[in-house]
Amino acid sequence: MTRSVLADTGPLYAAVDADDQYHERAQGQLQALENEGLSVTEVRINTPMW
Repeated sequence: MTRSVLADTGPLYAAVDADDQYHERAQGQLQALENEGLSVTEVRINTPMW
């Protein structure tokens, strides 16, 4: 059985955008998740088209 989590993508975006003001903090949180045996397997950045 595959488990999924829907999460606020702001921190995920910050983790991949080195220019984001929260980049270092987000990277640290991802490291903490990894230390707990958890991981983010995919980040999708979708831009709405108007």
